[in-house]
Amino acid sequence: METCAANPCQAVKDLKETGVKFVMHIVGFGVSEEENQQLGCLAREGGGKYLVANDAQSLLDALNSVSKELGKKVEVEKAKSVQVKTQTGLGKIKLTMPESTTKGMAGLKILRPSDGKIMKDAGKLSAETTHPMIAGEYEIEYLFASPNYGAPTISKLGKITLSGGETKEIRMGGIVFNIADTFKEKVPVRHVMISETGSDKTVIVVNDNNNGYYNFVPKAVLPGKYDIFIHYSHSPGPTKVASGVIVKPGEETVVTLDSGIIFTEVKSTDISGWDLIPLSSQAIADTAEDEDTPLSAKPLLQARPPSGNKSTLWKPYIVPEGKYRLLVLVNGMDEPLPIAEELEIQKGQIIHFDSGL
Repeated sequence: METCAANPCQAVKDLKETGVKFVMHIVGFGVSEEENQQLGCLAREGGGKYLVANDAQSLLDALNSVSKELGKKVEVEKAKSVQVKTQTGLGKIKLTMPESTTKGMAGLKILRPSDGKIMKDAGKLSAETTHPMIAGEYEIEYLFASPNYGAPTISKLGKITLSGGETKEIRMGGIVFNIADTFKEKVPVRHVMISETGSDKTVIVVNDNNNGYYNFVPKAVLPGKYDIFIHYSHSPGPTKVASGVIVKPGEETVVTLDSGIIFTEVKSTDISGWDLIPLSSQAIADTAEDEDTPLSAKPLLQARPPSGNKSTLWKPYIVPEGKYRLLVLVNGMDEPLPIAEELEIQKGQIIHFDSGL
């Protein structure tokens, strides 16, 4: 028992508060109730156990118990992890996108622009991923899947400069297509393309590959303003089907494609294609034309068949709402036949056009 008129419990507590690391276990052997209370306090403040022994065997059991407890604490202390910050200049690139857009993803590449070396080549990813990289400059490429085991197409997300300890986040948005049932799996698509509005810079090209599975799945893009194009099979150029689509980071933007035209099959006349010209384009051409330099209006859509098979001409074509001039190309004729001077296609309307040829 304490005999120096001091407070041993407070002394242990004070010692703990200095930062000295220790654990105090106490065995009380043949002590009174008052001494039990004092020794119990010492053990509590020392972060240990207080064990009572009244004979040789219980004393041995108590000492063995304390010995085992000490052994466990030593092993735990040896295995304790210590956090140390990186000293090699590591940073992180974090990529996020709407969950729906992961369906059309084929992978991600992170390249070093200085020598073109691929630093990371990842497959399909979840909606949020983090990629540790050494500090430096990198170029990010997003891969879009093609069906029938076709090679993926690449969308460049730009260059970033990464510092040590820094996390650079690339937050993508998504374009989701709401497409009329008539157009599903029937439109003669070669490519679906997405370009930046105003610059005509194409950021996405998705191949149909005679399958069309990925044509209209949601597309991940950087925040911005975009135009949507469909390059129809055998058509000389792409057709703009939506314009000024605004995409915000982390959000989905729905593009509805529900208007278009189906040209009724012609059997009695040998036609080789047809052109759909917006009246606005025709008006511009008419205004700019002079007597010496006739101008032709630029078609929005030029439907052309493959060699020996005209079935493509009678497929449904997606076109935006508006007023159009419709021309038919006939084999053996130098000039196209105008068969509709003011054909109106309203929103949500699919015109079945019978030319009467």
